[in-house]
Amino acid sequence: MEITVTPELEEYVASKVASGRYSSASEVVVAGLESLRTEEQDIDQWLIEEVLPALDELEADPSLGIPVDVAFAEIREQHGLRVKTRA
Repeated sequence: MEITVTPELEEYVASKVASGRYSSASEVVVAGLESLRTEEQDIDQWLIEEVLPALDELEADPSLGIPVDVAFAEIREQHGLRVKTRA
């Protein structure tokens, strides 16, 4: 298999090999793919175990939901708090 990556990714891979953590570019790519696979599996599990049941519950009882304008106001407020704490 041959792959083509951007120059930035090529530099990143080379830096990982140069650090001594990986012995070859192939090891870096394999580690990245394994990490991607794990992340996707975690997301799938979260969707199946938490999101779908919550959606089913909301569809069964729409009164559990909140209006979209209220949801976005809460998101904006939380985002504003995070920005303030980082400054």
